[in-house]
Amino acid sequence: MSQINGLQAALRTHLPWHGARLTFLALFLVALFRVETVNLDKLSSVFANRAKPESNYKRLTRFLRAFPVDFDDIARAIVSWSQIPQPWTLSLDCTNWSFGSVHFNILMLGIVHEGLAFPLFWTMLDKRGNSTSDERIDLLDRFERVFPNAQVRCLTGDREFVGKDWCSYLLLPKTLPFRLRLRHSDQISSRSGQSRQGVFRDLMPTLTARWAQRERPIPASVVHARQHFEQIWAADGSVLEALFRKLKSLQDCPAGQLAGKICTVIDRGSQLPVAVWFTEDAKAHDAQFLDRLLALATAKTLLILDRGFYDFYTLGALGECVIVKQIGGT
Repeated sequence: MSQINGLQAALRTHLPWHGARLTFLALFLVALFRVETVNLDKLSSVFANRAKPESNYKRLTRFLRAFPVDFDDIARAIVSWSQIPQPWTLSLDCTNWSFGSVHFNILMLGIVHEGLAFPLFWTMLDKRGNSTSDERIDLLDRFERVFPNAQVRCLTGDREFVGKDWCSYLLLPKTLPFRLRLRHSDQISSRSGQSRQGVFRDLMPTLTARWAQRERPIPASVVHARQHFEQIWAADGSVLEALFRKLKSLQDCPAGQLAGKICTVIDRGSQLPVAVWFTEDAKAHDAQFLDRLLALATAKTLLILDRGFYDFYTLGALGECVIVKQIGGT
């Protein structure tokens, strides 16, 4: 009985319900913990009271059928009990399943903490398939109304959450920061319509500042090389289709026409990209990018090149600052 009283006291601080309702909810929750099922017949048999299971069953059905629950109060209680530190990472997800002929489709917003998402708000969708932009926006507006002063790191979501109206809403000045997965077929551009290279350049200062705040140790080999070189770069080329397949973005698609070649220059200290070049010729040799690499590199730059860049004339112009992966037994 002490468990019931303690839980009832904790509920009273968050739910403005009558005492009898709070007692019933406490009994309900303890029964859930005991039997670990939502089967009402089993729940009614383990209520910590003197009533018959049949009476408990009727109370459960009346409560679930007729009692109006303010789920905003439930969300406040969850946040208070979970004590998740701010800023929060929010998760937007959609889950659906069928029970007999009844199909359930739930759009849910939760707080991510230690690999788990604690549900705060949800919408029961009366349809199959994806949610609409309006349904997602309503859910976020509800969060901001209930928690107007919450600090949010970002909103995360899967690649199903797309749409022009939805993305336009997320880009409004007062909207939450967001990190959404992209489909491999999506095209990236800024609001001003600038190219992907322009978006990349805009992101670099932020990425560089965040790297400076990291405490991960730099490899000893890189520390040693920095005593002799101002920059340590690694360059490599890859066919785009092969790259996407390695990232498992095209595993369900048949092999098709190669979609061009990309060359990336990476700073070995920060692991951040220095430059990215693209050619529509998927059969182009890596050495095709050497002229751009030479124009980019300055004195005291250590270049680490894959064997695809093997070109005697160009490598001779680079002097001693080259490491080339071994080819066979040469």
